[in-house]
Parts: sequence; C-alpha cells; structure tokens
Amino acid sequence: DNDGDGQIDEGFDQDGDGIADCNDNCPTVSNSDQSDIDGDGIGDVCDDTDGDGVTDPTDNCPEIPNSDQADTDGDGIGDVCDVEECDGLDNDGDGQIDEGFDQDGDGIADCNDNCPTVSNSDQADIDGDGIGDVCDDTDDTDTDGDGVRDELDNCPGISNADQADTDGDGTGDVCDTEECDGLDNDGDGQIDEGFDQDGDGVADCKDNCPTIPNSDQADTDGDGIGDACDDTNEIILTETGGECEPGDKFIAQYCYQALVGTDANGDEIYESRWFRLKVNPETFTWCRDQQNSNADCSGKDPGWNSNLVSSFEYHGETIYPPVNGGITTPNFDISIKGVKYQVYIVYENMESAPPIIKNIYMVQI
Repeated sequence: DNDGDGQIDEGFDQDGDGIADCNDNCPTVSNSDQSDIDGDGIGDVCDDTDGDGVTDPTDNCPEIPNSDQADTDGDGIGDVCDVEECDGLDNDGDGQIDEGFDQDGDGIADCNDNCPTVSNSDQADIDGDGIGDVCDDTDDTDTDGDGVRDELDNCPGISNADQADTDGDGTGDVCDTEECDGLDNDGDGQIDEGFDQDGDGVADCKDNCPTIPNSDQADTDGDGIGDACDDTNEIILTETGGECEPGDKFIAQYCYQALVGTDANGDEIYESRWFRLKVNPETFTWCRDQQNSNADCSGKDPGWNSNLVSSFEYHGETIYPPVNGGITTPNFDISIKGVKYQVYIVYENMESAPPIIKNIYMVQI
C-alpha cells in the first residue's frame, strides 16, 4: 500500500478481474482463475501456443500456426489440423475431396462407391439395390435391354420398360397371347379378339352357340345351349296352382279312388276323382282340372276327351307302372309360333293317391 490509503495496487487492474496487472498472467483479458495449463506464466486466455496471433481459446488449431483459421469443411477444426475423411468434403483444405479413400481406383470414393473393391466408374446397378452390378451376386442379366433384369422382367425377351400387364397374369402385354376369357390379355384394347368363329359378336367362351350366329343368345329352356344349337330345347313348365284357363291345351288325364267314408253296414265308400292336365304354350305353365264322379276309374272318363290312347310315356329317375286306373296320354303335338313340341310328364311318385307329378316339360320335335 504505497500511499497508505488501505488499498493495494489500486488503479492497476485494466481487465477488472480483481487481479492487479503486475500479478495478472493475462492483464488485458479477464481471468480471475489465472488458469495457465502449460505453466508458461501466460494465462490460457492470453496464451498463443503456436504464435499465429490467435489465442488458444479461439484458435481452431492452437498447436499449428494458422492465422487465417481456414476450416473448409466447417467442422470447427482448422484445415491444418484436420484429417481427411470419406464424407464427400475437403476436410483438410488441400483442394481434394476424399483423397486416399478409393481402394479400387475407379475415381469414386469408397464411401460413395456401390462396389468399393472392384473398379466400376459407371456405377451400374440395374436392379437398384445399391450394390453395383460387378459386385452383385444377383443375376443382373437383361436380355432385352429394357432396364429390367430378366428375373424380374415380365417379358424378358422383348423390351418393355413399362412392364404393362393389362390382365394381371404376370406376363407382360407385349409377350402375352390373347385368350378367350373376357380379359384384354395382350393389352391392345380389344377383348377376346379372334375368338368369335360364328361372327355374331359374342366370344366363343361366352357364346351359348359358338358355331352358329345367335347374337340374341336365346336359350328358351335355360340349359346353357342356345336355341340355335339346341337339339332338344327342353322347356320346364311351371305349375300355376290355380284353375285352368280356356286357352290351355289338354295333354293327359288320370283317375284314382278316394276313400270318402263308410255306409250303414260299415263298408268303405270310394269316389273316383278325375284330373285333367293342361299346358299353356305361351306362358310355359301347366295346371290341372278336377272332376269327381261315382263311376269306377276303370269306367269311361267324364267326357273330357273321347280320343284317348292307352299307351304311356314315363320320363324320370323312377318309372312306376300305372295304378288306380293309371294315366292316359293323348297322342298330341303342341305348336308354338310354328315350332312343334312333344309334352312329357315326370312323376315323382305314381303309387301315391293322387300320383305326385314332379314336373312337366316340352321338347322340340
């Protein structure tokens, strides 16, 4: 305390760090901790180890002079201190990128080379898997040169980079052959072309009569064979369930004995029940009329028809003999719009009373 004012070295602390300049190891930069890691008497904040005019705390390469502080890759390490890495940058500022990282010498740095051990400057990778063709174990053969390797190409023998496959069958349109299946197999915008032998505008695979033109596809009997080709044209008739109409045509009749009670002596009383079957050729329906009579079924019919014949035709899985007077079938044809049909009756059970009719159908003669 030279002036005896109770203060020591007052007025000699230009950096205001509480350390008098004469004792401060860095009098111009505040450093109250007086850190001096290298023990050279100069505080770290003022130290310039490499003497490049940039103090160590801000020097990006404190041990090698680099007053320009160049840092080409911007990683905070000066170029003169930096080590080249394979990252597409000039880490050491020598004007070269990734030098020393091209083991196959193809001009492509290893970190960017899709085949770093085998020279391939074109970096060809036909399957796009990131492995160069020269290193890829996968067969990269591309016979048609369309950029799709054969094992993935839906048409390896004909170039088709778009891999179009309209029908989705796994065969490219340019290789596909048209089939008759309702699809455009070859992608030409046409469906089933070349499969219409009768020229009626309906493809053979959809045509119910592929050899004879029938654009209307009429199939009267619904058997899947067009009328133009159908030799039978069998038409199944529907029972109306109601009374017959005056225009219905008679086809057959049958009779059975129905038990209706007993007399005073306890004897069973039977009544003959006659049924007449009719068809309507316009609506393809059939019906039955009933008439009761005390006459025996073996007697004369109720007068519906005097020209019945005794021959019988049965069509079905089971053939039953006539019972209870059986059934008489008239010798008849039915003409519908100039087409003649024979009518058949299919019995489900003739032994029941009355016989059960499964169905009635007509067949074109």
